[in-house]
Amino acid sequence: MLIQFLRVFILYALVLLVIRLMGKRQVSQLQPFELVVTIMIADLAAQPLGDVNTPLLSGVIPIIVLLMMQVLISYFTMKSKKIRRFFCGEPAVIIEHGQINQRNIKEMMISVDDIMELLRSNNAPDITDVDYALIETDGAIGITKKSDKGIIVSLIENGRIFTDVIQNNNLRLDEVMERMRHSGIKDVKDVFWAFHFDKKIYFIRKTAEK
Repeated sequence: MLIQFLRVFILYALVLLVIRLMGKRQVSQLQPFELVVTIMIADLAAQPLGDVNTPLLSGVIPIIVLLMMQVLISYFTMKSKKIRRFFCGEPAVIIEHGQINQRNIKEMMISVDDIMELLRSNNAPDITDVDYALIETDGAIGITKKSDKGIIVSLIENGRIFTDVIQNNNLRLDEVMERMRHSGIKDVKDVFWAFHFDKKIYFIRKTAEK
């Protein structure tokens, strides 16, 4: 009985530590790779718990390996948009300027009834009043009405410039750089985040690392 208690305590403490290190997200906000890691950790922890003859290390070691993989993937997805796009996907526009994007809803296997339910739940029963409706990579839904100020579009993240995004939003790179200098930031590497919203560009400087 004491051995079983110790096994439960060790595995509980380990799984709790792993979940804490993965970050503070609700289950509905997990990215696909995070959800996979969470499910696998639960399965690995259940095996030595259910069978005392199963070595404890057979659950502990794989859980630690999964944590290391998750931390590495999270780090690289923060540093590279291409890697983040591979592991997390991209937000999908399902409504644009009051028109349904039929290609995207087919790819995401969303029916017209799903879209209507989505609009009603977001207090937007008239599709012609919707400027944008997006499905985020974690499955969350975002709706912007035509009366709203638009959506936030990232132009720079961690010193990396998204030239294609700048062009798609009818902006010029030299214009963005000029506004960056006017905001008091001389080097793009010092930009933590720059975004376009309501016809304005906002800059957030990186904080000094201690």
